[in-house]
Amino acid sequence: FMGRQLAGRTLGLVGFGRIGREVAARARAFGMDVVVSDPFVTDVLVREWDAKRVEFPELLRVADVISLHCPLTSATRNLIGPRELSLMRSDALLINTARGGIVDETALAEALLAGRLGGAGIDVLEREPPVAGSPLLAPDIPNLILTPHIAWASRESRQRLLDQLVGSVPDTRLLVICLARPVLLERRPSWGEGREIHTQINLKPLSRRASRALVGEILQKAWGVPHELRDLIVEGAEGNPFYVEE
Repeated sequence: FMGRQLAGRTLGLVGFGRIGREVAARARAFGMDVVVSDPFVTDVLVREWDAKRVEFPELLRVADVISLHCPLTSATRNLIGPRELSLMRSDALLINTARGGIVDETALAEALLAGRLGGAGIDVLEREPPVAGSPLLAPDIPNLILTPHIAWASRESRQRLLDQLVGSVPDTRLLVICLARPVLLERRPSWGEGREIHTQINLKPLSRRASRALVGEILQKAWGVPHELRDLIVEGAEGNPFYVEE
């Protein structure tokens, strides 16, 4: 197997929010040129990150590597379909760590099988977990790497997620979440500050589904954690105990 160096290659970023900008910074460190397609950012911002704005079709034509960093909306569903894949270089690489549904999976599988695309790295699928017959699960697809939506899931990033929770609940001294076995949520206020003493919550062993539902309800209803953050915390704690001291 012969690899290709990144220096002198062109990275195309579809979406230039916080994550896209951080990817751009790392690509520039490797000597890559960066082109951007994002209707919601200014030209000034793009230039500040040493990148160049181009129209979406142009990005597809010139990029050696295309990385998706846009949300899944009605406008971006199947954003990468048969037509878009046909515009890409035959040796280009497509990376999707954003959301499943942005890429037409059947069209991608066909392009890879036909040798019309250099390769793809896919961390997100339209249906998760994937079902039997999912186009990208075919064993004969060449140059495809699939990962189970874990691009973010280092131990450190999960710990940061729990740290954010503690920051949103000021009187939390200790929080432990573990959904693979009996769950303990313990809420202790600081002593001597006139705060109400909260009762320790002990959850007896439950089924996985019941544990997830109950922990999510406690986080949202009892502690007022927004549902978006609640879902991330429950997902991030799956099978992993986290200990957070304030």
